[in-house]
This record gives sequence, C-alpha cells and structure tokens, in this order.
Amino acid sequence: MPGNIAVGIACTSVVIGIISIALPYWCYLEKSDGPVTVKKHYGLWIYCEESTIYVKTKSTCDSFALIPEFFEAVRMLEVIGLLFVLGAVVLGAIKSAKENGTIQHLAGGLAALGGVLMISGTVVFALNIVGLVGPLETLRATYGTDILPSNILHAGFALAIVSGVIALISGCVFFCSKSVKVTQVRPHPATLNF
Repeated sequence: MPGNIAVGIACTSVVIGIISIALPYWCYLEKSDGPVTVKKHYGLWIYCEESTIYVKTKSTCDSFALIPEFFEAVRMLEVIGLLFVLGAVVLGAIKSAKENGTIQHLAGGLAALGGVLMISGTVVFALNIVGLVGPLETLRATYGTDILPSNILHAGFALAIVSGVIALISGCVFFCSKSVKVTQVRPHPATLNF
C-alpha cells in the first residue's frame, strides 16, 4: 500500500512539474508610469510583453532568439528531472504489480534524483536571472529601488520547487515502504483427507 501512495505522490510531482515547465511565468516584471503600464514575463520557452496605454493594450509573445547558457542548463535539469520522476512512476506501477523490492528502491532513487535535479534547476535559474532581465542597477532604475532578483521570481519557478520537493518526498516513501511478499500457505500433507 505505501508503494501505491509513493506512486500517487510521484504522479502529483509529474503533473506539477509539467505545469511549471510550460508556464511562461518564471520571472515577472511590471512598471507603471502614469497611463502607461509595461508587463514582462519569462518562462523557460517563451517571453511575453504587454504594454497598456490608457485602455489600449498590446501583447506579444515570442520564443527566445538567443538563449543564455544557464537557460539551457535550467531547461535540461527540469526536463531530465521530470523524466526521472516519470520513470519512478512507471517503476512504481510495475513494483505494485510484481511486489519487487529492488524495483521499489530503484523507483525511489529515480524520484529522489529527479527532485534534486528539479530543485537544482531552480537554483541555477535564481542565481542567473539577473543576466536574463538585465543588470540589477538597470532593473532598479527602471522598476524601482526595492526590486531584488527574489522579487521577480514567479509562479512557474515556485511550482518547480514544489514539484521537486514532492518528488523527494515520493522517493522517501518509496524507500521507507516495505515490500510485502505474498506467500501461499499450503497445508501439511498429513492433514489432507484423501
């Protein structure tokens, strides 16, 4: 039964991880200056900009023309981590059918490794975000002096952390759950009536 719980937890991590990777809200900036409002948000695959002057709004979204190296690293860590957790789900399902402790531990290792990779991706992103949106001095001049890199991280980033932590929890549940071996009880031949 705990193995099934671990599979459910890992499935939750996969779903949240997919949403996180797909969201174009890993980073969000907004500036209002009188009637003009400019909003920018970045995801792992696209960036968007929305400008509003009085009531007229113009929105554009596009993929990155030049991708910084750290961005490739973040994408790789997030996607590979997600694939590891997905592998843990598959192995956990196989383990539930076959009751194999080795497969259970392998699933736990994959889930834990996937969680570590996803969390590592968020760390790489957070440490390098200033390089994506511009130097901190420029950000403060444009968006105000209270802007910090941690103030611009958004929902996709947070969901990636949540997905990684849930994957780690899933790995722990895989490791902690005992494999139950079902044995068939056969009656002693002396007790059989022929």
